[in-house]
Amino acid sequence: MAAMRYRRCLGVDYGADSVKIVELALNRNKDQQSLVIQNVCQAEIEAPHDAPDEVRRDAVIRTIRNLIKKHRIQTKQAVFSMPGQSVFTRKIRLPATAPDRLERIIKFEARQQIPFPPDQTDLQWQVFDRSSTGEYVDVLLVAIRKDLIEDFMDVVSRCGLQTVQISVSSFDLYNGKVFLDRGMPKGVIGKKGKRGARGKKGGLLGLKKGGDGKDEKETLEEELESLEEEMGGMDEYEEVKAYIHMGASTFDLAIRRQSSNSDQLGFVRSVPIAGNEMTKAVRDALGLGDFNEAEEIKKRRAKIVTPGFDDTDDEGGRYNLDACRALVKPVNRIVSELRRSLDFYISQPDGVSVDLLELSGGQAMQPNIVSYFEDKLGLPVADSAEFAEKEFIEFAGPQPEDFNPFSIALGQALSGMGLGQIDINFLPKSLKSAENRKKKYVLMMLMGIILFVMIVGSFNVGVEATRNYHSAASSFRKTIDRIQAFTNALSEAEKARKKVADQYANLAKALPPNNNFWFDLYRHILDARPAGQIALVRLEIDSLGKINILGIAPRLPTLTNFVNQLTMGPVADEYFAVNASGEKIITIEDDRMQHDPDMGREVIYFAISAQLNDSYSRWRDLPEETAAAVGNPAESEARPRGGGPANDTRTRPGAGEGGRPVPPWMRNRR
Repeated sequence: MAAMRYRRCLGVDYGADSVKIVELALNRNKDQQSLVIQNVCQAEIEAPHDAPDEVRRDAVIRTIRNLIKKHRIQTKQAVFSMPGQSVFTRKIRLPATAPDRLERIIKFEARQQIPFPPDQTDLQWQVFDRSSTGEYVDVLLVAIRKDLIEDFMDVVSRCGLQTVQISVSSFDLYNGKVFLDRGMPKGVIGKKGKRGARGKKGGLLGLKKGGDGKDEKETLEEELESLEEEMGGMDEYEEVKAYIHMGASTFDLAIRRQSSNSDQLGFVRSVPIAGNEMTKAVRDALGLGDFNEAEEIKKRRAKIVTPGFDDTDDEGGRYNLDACRALVKPVNRIVSELRRSLDFYISQPDGVSVDLLELSGGQAMQPNIVSYFEDKLGLPVADSAEFAEKEFIEFAGPQPEDFNPFSIALGQALSGMGLGQIDINFLPKSLKSAENRKKKYVLMMLMGIILFVMIVGSFNVGVEATRNYHSAASSFRKTIDRIQAFTNALSEAEKARKKVADQYANLAKALPPNNNFWFDLYRHILDARPAGQIALVRLEIDSLGKINILGIAPRLPTLTNFVNQLTMGPVADEYFAVNASGEKIITIEDDRMQHDPDMGREVIYFAISAQLNDSYSRWRDLPEETAAAVGNPAESEARPRGGGPANDTRTRPGAGEGGRPVPPWMRNRR
C-alpha cells in the first residue's frame, strides 16, 4: 500500500452511459482517523447510444463539469480509470534479488509476455513479497498501448480537474472492496482506532473480563498467536472472494485471496458483455426503435427468470413477460464468461475454488439477478456490504440509498489518497514530473526562506559569506538571462506567424469571384477528417470533374464518419453532384486492410470518389496581380498554368501527406 498522497481526492468513473463521482477526505481527530465521503453523485451521459466518438467525448466532459458545478465539489485532485479490457495483465513469480537486477529481469520477462511492441507500450509493475522464506516475489505486470493513453488523456485533460493517477477499473474494484473489508490501514489509523471496535460496553461482541484482568478476546488472541508460532507461522487462506462489478458495456472481475493478516490479488478480467446487451435483447424482443425506452422497461418492468416462468408468476401484472424472457440469453452469456474465468483461475498452480461472489454496479440492482447467479454458478452470491456498518467511514451529507454503482469510483479515490493495495499509474511521465514538482513546492519554499535568513544573518560574519551570496545571485542572473533569450525567440516566432497570417489574408482578398473554388473544396475535405485519425495520401481530379481521395484510416467506423462529414455543409451542397434521390454522389471505392510498417499495425487503405457538379468549370487561372498582392510575384510566374491546388498534389509520385510512402495499390491508380 502506498504512502498517503492527498488528504482529499476524487474518484471519477465514467462508462458508456453514466458518470459517477465519489469525493473522499481524511478526517483526523484525537482518537482515530477516518474517511469522510463528502460527495456521492452520478448523472447520465446525454448522448445517443450510437453517437460518434467525438460526440460522446464532448458529452462525457460536459457531464463531468456539470456534476462538479452542481454539487459544488472543491477538490481538484482526481483519479480516472482505463477500462480493464484495454489493459494487458499478467502475474509472474520471480526469484528474490537486488532491486536493480530484479528490474532488468522484469523487463526481460515483459518482452516475452506482452503482445505489444515495446516502443509503443507503457509498462507498469508492482512487486509483492509473498514468500515466507524470502526466496521469491510475485510481480504484477500491467501494460497498455501508448496511443490508448493519449486518446484517454484527450478527454480527462479537458474536465477541469488535476489528474493525479490513471488506474485500471478492475484494480480499483479490488482496492475498494479490500479497504471496506480491512478498514483503515495501521499506518494511517490512530492508536485508539482499532478496526472492528464498536464502542459497546463489555468489549467487542460483549466478551467479559476474566479473573486475571484480561477479557476473553485478549486471552483468545494470545492462544491463537501461540498456536501460529507452533505451526511455523503458516498463513492459511481463509476465504476466496470474487468481486463482480456490472456496468453498462463491461463487467469487471477481481478475485481476492484473503487470509487473517494479508490479501492477495488472485485474478482480474474485464469482459465486454453487460447491461447494454441486456437492453438490446429487450429492444429486439419488443420491436422497439428507441434504446432508452428499452432501458427503462428493463429497469422497471423486467426481471431475470428461470425456465418455466409463465403468466401465473407475475402477480399484479408488474412485469413485461416478453422482456423478462429476453433477459435470459444475455445473462446466460455473462454467467458463461464468469464460469470460464473462475475455472481458469482454479486451474492455475496456486488457484483455489471461490467461496463467495459479491455483486456491485448498476446492473447488480436488476431484480432476481443474485438468485439467478447462485442457481447457475452453484456459489453463494451477495450484494455489496452496507456502508452503515463501516465505523471508519463517515458521510458529510445524506447517505445514498444504494452504493452499488460507486464501487469503482470509491476505489479510484482511495488509490489517489494512497490507500489502495494495487498502485498502478499510467499517468504520462510529463504530468508525473509536474505533479512531483508541485509536491516539492512547499518544501522548496521553506528551504528558500531558510537560505535567505542564513545569508542575511551571516552578512557581517565575513568576506566568504558575502562571496557565496554574490555567487548565488550570479547564478540566478544567468537563469534570468536564459529565460529572457527564450522570451525573445518566442516573440520573433510570433512575428513570423503573424506575417504568414497576413499573407494568407491578402491572398483571400485578392482572389476574384469563384477562383477560391479549390481552396474551399480542399479545406472542406481537411475539415471533414476526424481529428488526428485520417491521413490523406493523394487527391486526383480528372477532366470530367471526378475527385478521388486516397488515404489511411485506423478502422472502418472512422472512415464511414469521414464520408458522412464530406456530405455535410454549404461547400458540399454547392460543389458535389447529387443523384436522382438527391444524395451526394460520394462512394467508397476501396477499403482494404493492410499492415502499415510506420504504424506497426493493421490499417485501412481507402479510396473515395466524389462527383463534382458543373461549378468546377467556373475556375480559371489566377491573374499575376493576385500573387503580387500577397508579396510574391515570382512564385506566381513560376507556377504552371492550367492546374489548381489538386493538380499540385500529383507532382510527387510515390509520396503522400508528410512524405509518407504510398502503398503500391494507391500509387498505380489512374
